[in-house]
Amino acid sequence: LRVHNLLPKLGSTTDIYIAALGETKREATKLANELRDNGLNVELDLSNRKLDKQLRNVFKKDIPFMIFVGEDEIKTGQYSFKDIINSKDYKLDNAGVIDFVTKAKRRG
Repeated sequence: LRVHNLLPKLGSTTDIYIAALGETKREATKLANELRDNGLNVELDLSNRKLDKQLRNVFKKDIPFMIFVGEDEIKTGQYSFKDIINSKDYKLDNAGVIDFVTKAKRRG
């Protein structure tokens, strides 16, 4: 089926992938829980894998958005947010992430 390109293209059911950088697991978990409480499907990576491997995982799974949670993001409350589909980067707080992804899901 794969050779003849007959397999259906299935999109990811995950809305956002969160990469916890450094010692930010607790804060990344809190963010993931808040996003889930607001109806978003979140995958949280707490494995301490290198960032390039996490990015490959996001592309492989076809996840449309990614958030980086590092020490600087925790201090400022502004997360590095990557729109994978449109190749754009943003700095968003929790409410901004929820709003952005919710609107993107509505657009389809």
